[in-house]
Amino acid sequence: MILKGKSVIIYIVVIMLLLCGCTANRELDEQSIVGTVCFSYEDGFIVTAEVLTEDATENKLVTKTHSAKGKTPEKAVMNLSNNMPKRAMFDHCAAIVLSDKMSKEKQIEALRYCVKNPTINLGTPVVYCSEPQSLLKCKSENIAVGYDIIIQLKVLSLERQSRLYKTAQNLRGIEHFENKNGELTHIDKKS
Repeated sequence: MILKGKSVIIYIVVIMLLLCGCTANRELDEQSIVGTVCFSYEDGFIVTAEVLTEDATENKLVTKTHSAKGKTPEKAVMNLSNNMPKRAMFDHCAAIVLSDKMSKEKQIEALRYCVKNPTINLGTPVVYCSEPQSLLKCKSENIAVGYDIIIQLKVLSLERQSRLYKTAQNLRGIEHFENKNGELTHIDKKS
């Protein structure tokens, strides 16, 4: 009877330890939420992330940009994360921006990295820009330019065709955006 009681207590303690989730827990204050991620290529991949962070003095969300370079998209993102004060979290990334100056092979390589990254949503829209980092300097209606991109795509009924899972293999359905005098502007390349 005593042995049975001890085993029940041990069982309960083990279950409680397993349920606490301390090892796999991701605290928001220990991570940077990436709103937009941009890929370009110049003697290596350049990744630039628009990150949402808290301004402690004003107690509000603001955006900051961070960039890094690497031989592959994986190394560039790893270098980006290593250079940031907090770990990059791509779970809420609203848009992936590719330089239209990159070769098609490099564009596909960047998108394949995004597909393999388990924290990037496969429904994230992919767009082109001649200068991806310039988009992050646009006046944003929302907290991050990526969210402005997704809203414009919805308004233009172009959101579904530009999703990561549809564009990663053949680069079809990717719309163009540019920074025109500080404004995010959709460029119709078909006309």
